[in-house]
Amino acid sequence: MADRPAPQSQQGTLKLAEVSINFAPVLAELQAACFETAWGQDAFARLLALPGHRAWLVMGDDQPLGYALFQLVADEGELLSIAVQPQVRGQGLGAWLLQETLEICKACGIRRIILDVSVDNLPARALYDRFAFNQVGIRKNYYNTSYGAKADALVLAREEIA
Repeated sequence: MADRPAPQSQQGTLKLAEVSINFAPVLAELQAACFETAWGQDAFARLLALPGHRAWLVMGDDQPLGYALFQLVADEGELLSIAVQPQVRGQGLGAWLLQETLEICKACGIRRIILDVSVDNLPARALYDRFAFNQVGIRKNYYNTSYGAKADALVLAREEIA
């Protein structure tokens, strides 16, 4: 797919482009800046080598600002990870990335999207609420936290996006 234009931000004109396995180091670095526990470069490379796994990277002033990684299988999509650099949060970039994910999935014939989110991640939960995701399950003690405890993951789904 061609690059998609993004809204203006304090980082200048934003650009969203699908990226390949060659961008695994960039995605890993972004994730490490955004989450307490990061997957690492090898994990991103393995995922992007698998069929149906796609990643999109947001650039502003030639700097990576965020990404969305997802898997598309048959008529279902799973948003595996979405992240925005901490210094550019609060500008609507996460919502824009999620909207793009939904548009891409819809164009691919996806009817249902699932994801999981930590019960502790209130900003992400609010974002998913705005986009009509509903809780369909819970994974107990799924996430490790920086304070040594475990956090539950809410499993969310959005039906009939096509």
